[in-house]
Amino acid sequence: MKKTGAQLLVDALVKESVDVVFGIPGIQNMDIYDALEDVDSIISVVARHEQGAGYMADGYARASGKPGVVITVPGPGALNAITPLGEAYSDSSPVLLITVEVASTEISHKRGYLHEMKDQMATFKSVVKKTYRVTSAKEIPTIIQKAYKQTIDGRPRPVYVEIPIDFLKEEIMFEENEEDKPAKLDQTETTAHKYADIEKVVDLLKNAKRPLIYAGLGAIHSEAGDVITRLAEKISAPVITTTKGKGVIPADHFLAVGNSWCPVVGSSDIIKNADLILCIGTGLSARTWLHNKLPLNGKIIHIDIDPESIGKNFPVEVGIVGNALEATHLILTELGEWSRKDETVTHKVKTLKNQIQQKLEQEQPELNTIFKVLEKSLKNGDVLVSDLTLAGMWAARYLPVYKPRTFLFYLFERRRKFSF
Repeated sequence: MKKTGAQLLVDALVKESVDVVFGIPGIQNMDIYDALEDVDSIISVVARHEQGAGYMADGYARASGKPGVVITVPGPGALNAITPLGEAYSDSSPVLLITVEVASTEISHKRGYLHEMKDQMATFKSVVKKTYRVTSAKEIPTIIQKAYKQTIDGRPRPVYVEIPIDFLKEEIMFEENEEDKPAKLDQTETTAHKYADIEKVVDLLKNAKRPLIYAGLGAIHSEAGDVITRLAEKISAPVITTTKGKGVIPADHFLAVGNSWCPVVGSSDIIKNADLILCIGTGLSARTWLHNKLPLNGKIIHIDIDPESIGKNFPVEVGIVGNALEATHLILTELGEWSRKDETVTHKVKTLKNQIQQKLEQEQPELNTIFKVLEKSLKNGDVLVSDLTLAGMWAARYLPVYKPRTFLFYLFERRRKFSF
């Protein structure tokens, strides 16, 4: 069967169950858009600017948990997507950028072709996890499959793919069974999940008197909320979250405190007096721990998918590189029938929640009224996207969230108007 490279690309997206792509058609990527016209399972959303397309894909990824896909022309089209890719990189959001290059024989020769760059791929290396350049039309399905999986393997982050325009247009003989061969990630790309220290974690939890659970975005990515909640109930541990981890435990749960970016939470005795902090799915970044202002005084158990984050900003008693859901489930299993009962914890959490509410009512009575209305929608699973505004900052700190992926807040690059 003969297929063009563009058709092979779209077939590969279909096989990954991609249901929407974002971008702008242009002279170099028109073959891709022509191929998209032949499939019913993918919706093409056309933006007015590639930066908007990038933020749409990022927002889709945050709300759905699936990688967002962006398609651009080379040169200025691809460059316009750099800012949202930088945001997605900082905020651990899986986005796949597919862009075009000049003909394979002309890359880096600077002969003056439309949208030609000296080294387009090198420009993106600081804002993506991995870059791929397709070297033949036949390679397109494998590269797309690898790149798509790479966005969510280990720590979710953007991935860049560039395809020379001649490979998109080229027709080649391609057998259906060739497309079905699963692409394997290189060994250097896979994350080794090691749980040898789970027994140490269990011993520390059993001996702790005032344990605390600190959950982040990694817990949402791995859908660990229910297991974390069960663990918290088993060991009588209050749960705080990072701002990006809001919703991992329902805000009205009797052990849910709030998020660490809220100053009332960040300076509370629940944090100060915790003798053991179980950090799950958070890199403990500077924005998270308020630049040395978060008083984590107890021993720290740090579980995160990214090995580089373990022990970087806080010394840890035990560090585990792994999936938040898998690790938490193993801890729960190893604890067996053992449990801790501390009736004072519920009272302390309730008292702190009342203090948080009083602070909001005193300092922002109008926002408090607005938040009450928004809460009803959030309980129903509606999604709120917060832009870079004072109201958004207060929402990040004080707005109760009840379900994961329903409060989208850009924490690091934080460019204005991304919510549009």
